[in-house]
Amino acid sequence: MKKLIVTCAAPGLVALTSWPHTSYATSALQEQPGRAVTTATRSTDALEALRNAEKLRESAMATGDIELLKSLFSEYYYHVESNGRVRSKTQLLLSVQRGEFKFLSYKIDEMEVRLSGIAAVTVGRFTVTRQVGLEQKQYSGRFMRVWEREGDRWRNTMHQSTEVQPLAVVAAK
Repeated sequence: MKKLIVTCAAPGLVALTSWPHTSYATSALQEQPGRAVTTATRSTDALEALRNAEKLRESAMATGDIELLKSLFSEYYYHVESNGRVRSKTQLLLSVQRGEFKFLSYKIDEMEVRLSGIAAVTVGRFTVTRQVGLEQKQYSGRFMRVWEREGDRWRNTMHQSTEVQPLAVVAAK
């Protein structure tokens, strides 16, 4: 499995850093005055399709929709959780199905999209409330996802998130 990820996903990450004609789009929370409209609208259809794929992913994670997640994740999907645990597509889907990832709410607070040809990276912030045993846990974090276009749709190939602790918690340590 690791070899497949290295040979398929890593070239995409390297290519994203070197493509000269990358389109950028930000969520409404990040719109910056004075940014050139032509840059953000160069690939409007592709960006809109990717934003829609992110919304579908957000909804599927919130509701535990295994079939939708299965269709959004590529065959070599790689998931790195906030705690550093790594899961394959199958491992993540099984954990969602078993209720290990039971979200009471899952909301993307901001998102930036970097699109270049058949690959894209989304970076942003999320807030979730999870059911963990009998307790509810709310936290915020940052994410980075790599997407690849397959035909007329986007498939998520990698996800990495990092929990962001409030400053008071960080200062107390």
